[in-house]
Amino acid sequence: MLRSPSVLAPFVIFAALQFLALVCLGMFSVPPLSTVMVPVVAGLGGEEALHYPMHMVMLPRLYNQLYLPLAAFVGFALFGWGVWLMMDHYDRAGENVSRRGQSQFRKLIPSTMVVGFVFVVVVTAIQLISSFVSTALANAWASRAAWIGGVALVLLFQALTIYSLYFLVTRTGNPLTAIAESVRFGRSHIVMTSALVFTVFLIHLPVNYLAQRGDRVVHKFNPELVFVLLAVGIVLEIATNYFLFASTTSVAAGVKREGI
Repeated sequence: MLRSPSVLAPFVIFAALQFLALVCLGMFSVPPLSTVMVPVVAGLGGEEALHYPMHMVMLPRLYNQLYLPLAAFVGFALFGWGVWLMMDHYDRAGENVSRRGQSQFRKLIPSTMVVGFVFVVVVTAIQLISSFVSTALANAWASRAAWIGGVALVLLFQALTIYSLYFLVTRTGNPLTAIAESVRFGRSHIVMTSALVFTVFLIHLPVNYLAQRGDRVVHKFNPELVFVLLAVGIVLEIATNYFLFASTTSVAAGVKREGI
């Protein structure tokens, strides 16, 4: 698939949008950004988020609040486009169908946003419940177990729903139907899919771990290192998002072709 550079375009575009959001948050006080971003930062993080270096400590949380709606409504539309391009390349390589028309995919954009909205809402709910339970527990080991359980549930949910865009693109059906089909397919290939999802999680784990501990990074190192860590995470996402969707698309397309 990488022989066709256009396959990477959706993932690069999403990374560019992420980086733009990060720059706007990190440099919120610089004119002319300050006119718009000062009220935004204050609304997201309160008065303390406007002051240095506390702003850098809170930057991961501020960025995450922009990332979630960006991923739900723009990211999944771009990921759907990426799957569309992958299937075009995959089918033409196997001489199954001719090139797909881009106008056909535009009709699916609202459906990709529904898939993204459902995914982000469920993942956010799991994380909030896990965080609440982890904080409420007095025992340190029980608190860690609750956090690990929350992470495991998120990864399992991702493994079951990662094929949603594939079924949406190949069958042009209802987004909720595509999610249901993904869950059925994911259950049948849970070991392979979980391994792919867990691999991506492990790749991001060191960067995410450091970025989420902005207070320690600011205290021991340069405060701007928090910004750098988030930027590194965005660059990693280009490769890991491509890896995850290319792998799962190849799995689903191969199974469909072989009739397994």
